[in-house]
Amino acid sequence: MIRGDTASIQIGKNTTVQDLTRIASNNSNAGDKVTIGDNVYIGANVSLDACTIEDNSFIGMGASVGRGAKVEAFGVLAAGSVLAEGQTVMSG
Repeated sequence: MIRGDTASIQIGKNTTVQDLTRIASNNSNAGDKVTIGDNVYIGANVSLDACTIEDNSFIGMGASVGRGAKVEAFGVLAAGSVLAEGQTVMSG
């Protein structure tokens, strides 16, 4: 499910989004944005709040990414992980 009514959403080329994934903002604050780069894999049953996922990143099944969080290029968020609000997964 991709909800563009609560946030601006940008998804890059060659990105895979699996089943039961939710991409949106849990709040409807002005300026909320979900940015997903190129060549990103997003596993099944993932929840993405207003966040940034940079190029060539991997988000495992059932993971949750909070508001303002960031996964840098080539970052990996393991299956079932929770990336809390404002946290960052470093590159590599």
